Amino acid sequence: MLGEIAFGLDSKTRVERVSALEYKQAAWLNALPLDAAKTLRALAGQFGRDGIEALETRHVFDAPEVVHAGGLSALLQIGAEDILRETKERLLAP
Repeated sequence: MLGEIAFGLDSKTRVERVSALEYKQAAWLNALPLDAAKTLRALAGQFGRDGIEALETRHVFDAPEVVHAGGLSALLQIGAEDILRETKERLLAP
């Protein structure tokens, strides 16, 4: 809502933001190893259901769908220490 008022941006629901990540960031996701991309999609799904708070808990990588996708180890294999921050930025981008 703040972005809509302050910057004239269209407001989006969390689910719309997850969907936008899938199509606007497809090249970025597809350039990653499969398990890392699946893990980021699972994390985005958590955001879609529970908001940004779901990505800011220390248990973010313990969710069954994240573990099943490859989890933290899939992201560490690509040396992506800031990948969660980058994913949040991409989810929240206009």
